[in-house]
Amino acid sequence: MLLSNIAVAQQISVHLPEQALLRRHDAPLERRLNAFVERAQRLGFKMDPSSAGALMKSFDAIPDPTARTLLELVSFKATQRAKYFCAGMLDIAKYGHYALNVPLYTHFTSPIRRYADILVHRQLEAVIQATNSKS
Repeated sequence: MLLSNIAVAQQISVHLPEQALLRRHDAPLERRLNAFVERAQRLGFKMDPSSAGALMKSFDAIPDPTARTLLELVSFKATQRAKYFCAGMLDIAKYGHYALNVPLYTHFTSPIRRYADILVHRQLEAVIQATNSKS
């Protein structure tokens, strides 16, 4: 599912560079992230907040699945909310999705739950039709 969303984001952003509906997730606020790391450390867990990937590896290193789940839930307080945006509205350096640790992302796989997903389906369909008409 994650790979589908990434692949679709790549296609629509290439072919619709000003209109592609993408989803981004800014890095956590440093103050909140540091507070989380300190809280985890008091509980006996070392977390590496140097990057999203490093933080994911820290969670993966927690052997107790219950402790891991609880720490992941607590870490959400440090994060910012993900946002939809059109590709042409932001500098490409701001397209990344911190929580998923990917540079480009959109919602494509749950159209019955999100209107945004339906828009992305329509954008992908337009890209496919345009590509097929050139063939």
